[in-house]
Amino acid sequence: MANSRHIVLSVTVLAMLLVIAIATPCLAASNSIEWTEDELAFIKDHPVICLGVDPEFVPFEFIDKDGEYKGIAADYLALISEKTGLEFEVIKGLTWPEAYDLALAGEVDALPAIGKTVEREKHFLFSEPYYYYKRVIVTRDTEKIISGIDDLKGYTVAVQRNSSHHSYLLSYQDINLSLYDSVEAALAAVATGEERAFIGNLATTNYLIRLHGITNLRFIAFEAEKQQALYFAVRKDWPELISIFNKAFHSITESEKLAINNKWIELETDIDYGPIYRILSIVGTIIAVVLVVSFFWIARLRKEIRHRKQIQLDLEEANEFKSSFMARMSHEIRTPLNAIIGMSYLLKKTEITLTQSMYIERITQAANNMLSIINDILDFSKIEAGKVELENASFSMDQVIQDVVSIVSYKIDEQGIGFRLS
Repeated sequence: MANSRHIVLSVTVLAMLLVIAIATPCLAASNSIEWTEDELAFIKDHPVICLGVDPEFVPFEFIDKDGEYKGIAADYLALISEKTGLEFEVIKGLTWPEAYDLALAGEVDALPAIGKTVEREKHFLFSEPYYYYKRVIVTRDTEKIISGIDDLKGYTVAVQRNSSHHSYLLSYQDINLSLYDSVEAALAAVATGEERAFIGNLATTNYLIRLHGITNLRFIAFEAEKQQALYFAVRKDWPELISIFNKAFHSITESEKLAINNKWIELETDIDYGPIYRILSIVGTIIAVVLVVSFFWIARLRKEIRHRKQIQLDLEEANEFKSSFMARMSHEIRTPLNAIIGMSYLLKKTEITLTQSMYIERITQAANNMLSIINDILDFSKIEAGKVELENASFSMDQVIQDVVSIVSYKIDEQGIGFRLS
């Protein structure tokens, strides 16, 4: 009996030690932030922080269909709330321009997802950046002129009112601005051709384009060397809150940051596939018609191919006959040419005058040239028959020119033209 009580007591002690061991890291984590007296006093005096948010700044912050504040900034604020004990209350029912104007008037304590600009630093205190994003130009996919920010000079560009992109574009005097209360409305205007271009951040625009199944827009990245960031912005008279935000953010682990990033950047969206289905049905019908027409024309083409093959065979037979005819004719023409050459040779052996000798020489030369042409014709027939043999033969260019001049010299004499060859 005593041993049983001893065992029960030992188990109880071990259980208590286990609970303490588990609880200690949690307590250490919650107490790992060293607050100053001013920060502790601020947390005590301001337990609830009033937030102004952009209801459509997905995936960074937005109000979902159930009226809940969601997004990357919301998840970071949840962790900061755990670490500081502060509560964050979102003023709902406001557009982003309305929330921004209230913050300027001091009726909102903080803006949790905002870019820093010189103009905004006049009105707010900014925390350290907690998320980085890229700024992009969005145009229709048929737009070929715009490839960077410089190409927008002289044009009107759509942008969300009071966004960091709005402030950014104010420095470009040559770019006219068309202001919209939401990114969604601005993207719709570009997609329909009402606006030529929109400037915003890549994550939000990509999210909305996928969400609504918009297929005719393209992204143009620019200023890749410049990092755009999100900050917590608070009223000017609350520097303690900025310090609290920074300390709480530094205590967030890398695994917690990665989990938030993966949750929202890899977020799957429900796309309206209705337009896609309609397009696919139209494409399917067109493909069916094309296939029917294709089968009909394939049958006709096969018949035409057979006909053309027969024509090709007939042409080959005719070509063989032509080659044979040319070869035969070449041989037949050679006979009288050889006779002319032979007779000219014999005539030259007789007693003739110098002028007669010159004429005989020209007759012989012309006959030899014609014999050369006949040989070329014969060579052409050999080429077609695939029996040609090439040879290299030396010749004198001067002699060739002299021979040509000798043949045509009687024409020169008829015209009474003076002619000299050098």
